[in-house]
Amino acid sequence: MKSNIFRQSLACILALVLLLALCPVGAMAKNSYTISATTHVQVIYATPEGTVGTEQVAVDIVNNIVSPNPAYVPEGHDPVNANPVKLIFDAQGTPIPQVIYFTYQKNDASSAPAMPTVTVNYSTVQGVFATSTVYVSPNANVITPDPALIPEGYLPFGNNRAIISFDENGRPTRNEVTFFYYLPGGISAPTYAPTATPQPAAPSWSADQITSGWTVPGQTVWFGYYEQDNNLQNGQEPVEWYVLQTYMGRALLLSRHALLPSSFHTSWTEVSWQDCQLRSWLNNNFYNECFGEKEKRAILQATLVTRYVDSNVVTQDRVFLLEAAEAKAYPQWIIQCKPTAYSKGKSTATDNGYCYWWLRDTTTRKSDANRVYPNGSVSEYGGNTNATGVGVRPAIWVDVQQAFGR
Repeated sequence: MKSNIFRQSLACILALVLLLALCPVGAMAKNSYTISATTHVQVIYATPEGTVGTEQVAVDIVNNIVSPNPAYVPEGHDPVNANPVKLIFDAQGTPIPQVIYFTYQKNDASSAPAMPTVTVNYSTVQGVFATSTVYVSPNANVITPDPALIPEGYLPFGNNRAIISFDENGRPTRNEVTFFYYLPGGISAPTYAPTATPQPAAPSWSADQITSGWTVPGQTVWFGYYEQDNNLQNGQEPVEWYVLQTYMGRALLLSRHALLPSSFHTSWTEVSWQDCQLRSWLNNNFYNECFGEKEKRAILQATLVTRYVDSNVVTQDRVFLLEAAEAKAYPQWIIQCKPTAYSKGKSTATDNGYCYWWLRDTTTRKSDANRVYPNGSVSEYGGNTNATGVGVRPAIWVDVQQAFGR
């Protein structure tokens, strides 16, 4: 019997060897995961006097953290911006950023005072993808983006330079600037998706009213009508909107001004976006008053996932508010908001001409909804849901082609 078992085992081994010999290597590895090939990033070492060294560093999807090489650090200098940089990789395996700056300044007390620096961030709505540090002075106070840090195909969102002012002591009044970018064609998808595509409709505006601004985030466009100049005798005025995102022929719009004040809800109570009075008003009263039938056909229904302290609520809305995380992702010049004359006449609270305005999520307490302050900062402590004098900035998704025949 032992002899039979031995012969059977030997036969199995021989069959396995034969199978391995005949099976192509590619077939065995067909479903295996392959780490992307090694590539390189450029690392630049700089002082206020200029570049002191450069090197090419090999990286891949696993070895994706770049730290300063002591061999390139100038002697007698302290780091200004020399923290390790964690790379990300796009779908083609290209590292972002492809150029990394480590900056230093002299550390001896006898040297001239160090030039001040400003941190420059490069960001999309998904977050910062690159950072650098630049030296500034009253005579060199204009910062422009470094093309080497911008991934191919990305376009600037709004302003493409920053001017740094200085106080009476020669210090810069801000130490950080952010340049925002977007990727055309919908690759940078929105944080929530429009659904329920409406039936085709005839264009509601003539061709000469259509501008390229509808496809360029940061631009303003006109859509719908609502009372704004507080003169009820001359009818409603066109509503001006910021284009926040574009995605597959659709545009996410946010009203440039607060159109009127409102409470989040009729009483101070625990209430989510799903059940609040303001959501109902936006999707009924405001929707019917601001938009005609042709415009309504172009407004898409959005599926929203909204934070409610320690849980989420899911709604489908045609008109809605931004969330705190979304508001933080956009430049201050978009988020800081003034009310219309009509809104101010309805007692919208202001500070130096700017107003508070509601967001739709709740972070800390279920009876307080988040909002934006007049200075453009985002409060996640929120305010009482029945607070008055807080502005409303509606947001909508619009199918550009269906609305305007583009």
